[in-house]
Amino acid sequence: MTLKQEDLDKAVQSGQYVHFDLGLMQRRKVMLKTYYSGLLNLAAIKQIAQEFNCREIALYKDWSRREKWEPFIWEQVANIEDAKKLVKLLQLARETAAVIMNDPRKGGNARVGAIGRYTEAIVREVELLQSLGQLPKQAQPSVVINENLTQVNATKNEALLIDLTKMSEDDKRALLRAEEALTRAETAPSP
Repeated sequence: MTLKQEDLDKAVQSGQYVHFDLGLMQRRKVMLKTYYSGLLNLAAIKQIAQEFNCREIALYKDWSRREKWEPFIWEQVANIEDAKKLVKLLQLARETAAVIMNDPRKGGNARVGAIGRYTEAIVREVELLQSLGQLPKQAQPSVVINENLTQVNATKNEALLIDLTKMSEDDKRALLRAEEALTRAETAPSP
């Protein structure tokens, strides 16, 4: 069943729905920040209207309906804080995997498994940072294989080097299989 525009307009006018798009949400967020910092006045309203290319009357009307949309803004802020906590957990997982990868006391399978966890943490971190708008959408982590070194490019220009000359032939083959699987997974179409 599709919703007709007039039915949607009636629902919004009756208060059953709160209208949001990205620009409107950003405008409302700026208004709230300005209000709670004690700086919402006529000059601020004029500046916000110019910044968001709207009329001042639109801001006043929107502000009069604040009790309906303000909880959504705060929920969105809470979700961003949760996402930032997840980024920190992914960074910790990446660091833990890096330690295992470079620990000569660990077996080859453990180190190869750590490479998988490391690259997966990078992929998830990049996706999360992209969804938060902190990284451009086209940024992709990459794995580059040289003759004696494997370099995994991470966010913020970090690099991890694994010396393949210190690995057994079985470990090298396992590493290459893991990297080939990662490459296939990165180039596979998303469901």
